[in-house]
Amino acid sequence: MRKWMSHAIVLTLVSVLLLTSMAGTASAKSEFLKEGTIVGKVSEVQLKGSINGIAITGYTFRDSLWIPVSHLSQYGFDIQANGNSGPIRILRNTSKPVKGMAADKIKKPTSKLTNVHFTQKDVLLGNRKLTTYQIDNSAVIRLNDLALFGEVLWNGQSKTLELKLGNMEYENTLGIWIAGDKAYNRSDKQINEISIKHFFMYRGNLYDVSEVIDTAGKQFADIQGLIDPDSKEKLVDTYIGSTVEYVITSTGDRIDNPYLKQDSDYYKSKTMAEDVLFQLKSVKTYMEAAEKEYYMKLKEELKNNGNRPLKFVTQKITYNRFGSPEVNLSLKNLTEKKVVSFELTITGYDGKGRIVKNSITGESQVKGRAKDFGKYGSGDVIEFTWVMDFYNDMVKANAKLTSVKFSDGTVWRAK
Repeated sequence: MRKWMSHAIVLTLVSVLLLTSMAGTASAKSEFLKEGTIVGKVSEVQLKGSINGIAITGYTFRDSLWIPVSHLSQYGFDIQANGNSGPIRILRNTSKPVKGMAADKIKKPTSKLTNVHFTQKDVLLGNRKLTTYQIDNSAVIRLNDLALFGEVLWNGQSKTLELKLGNMEYENTLGIWIAGDKAYNRSDKQINEISIKHFFMYRGNLYDVSEVIDTAGKQFADIQGLIDPDSKEKLVDTYIGSTVEYVITSTGDRIDNPYLKQDSDYYKSKTMAEDVLFQLKSVKTYMEAAEKEYYMKLKEELKNNGNRPLKFVTQKITYNRFGSPEVNLSLKNLTEKKVVSFELTITGYDGKGRIVKNSITGESQVKGRAKDFGKYGSGDVIEFTWVMDFYNDMVKANAKLTSVKFSDGTVWRAK
């Protein structure tokens, strides 16, 4: 009997992603990057930002100006946040004055190379998912992503990017809100059907697929999302964002999303594609560093194991239905090679610590050999069971490794 457990560092997977241009998500969520992972530093040459002529804190990164989401409540926007787990949603409020932050709260441009961090937090403009990072413990978005509320102008003399707000509110007329894997009906109508369009990158191109959700009599419904055709699992690092396409009411009326084209153009823009590829590069850098650290720890573990290539992780005794003891061993491969076979000896002991001999042959030791067990790569842990027939008084076992053969033909032997 054997059972597999593989270590989590899979650089080859990242290589496949790079070769096929399967995207890293451009707007939070990753199966590889952890919250707070450093993905870069702000530029030495910092731009300035303003909204309606009033200064706002800004950070220059990847040739864009990034502004703190939390500050926007002082610049004509409402910010909705549902605890630490839910998304942050930005809503334009044209009746709200643009006052700006207090002068001492506005961070002035500096040449200090502040770290830029990855964040799993979703920031949405209505239902549009925005590219988001974390700088100085704040979620930041591009100032340019607010351009649909007016126009963004560049003042080369003062090196200032200015957003001039208009009266557009980007109002959610459908009343359907997307939050994670749920779609919520906050309209005054009974909605029987919602069509959601998902956007993702595959082999260097941006695509979209539609998902129709049955919502009859429901205030919210699950969004299945994108399913990988090969693994049948939900895509995370290949997903970019979603928007509502249309709804069907209980009376059969179809109402289209008036901002569908704008949202689609955003998700399929050159900027979004560049964001995707940048994050994929960050994933590769992170995974390479993680792999290096992993193998350093593995080498240290090998040294602490007396340079024996396989480490006994667990040794325990169970008894089968015939009453015969079974020695259950799990061994970890501490090398960077693939193991194809190994040999060991097992000595059994009774409750008083005496060596137990085979009641038929008189042997005090079992010699075991394991082979033909498939993949046994670096860092993998595999479990084996040896049935100890005729060692009936055995309550404890001591297993010792005697030899290991690797896929390159080399053999390790115990001294």
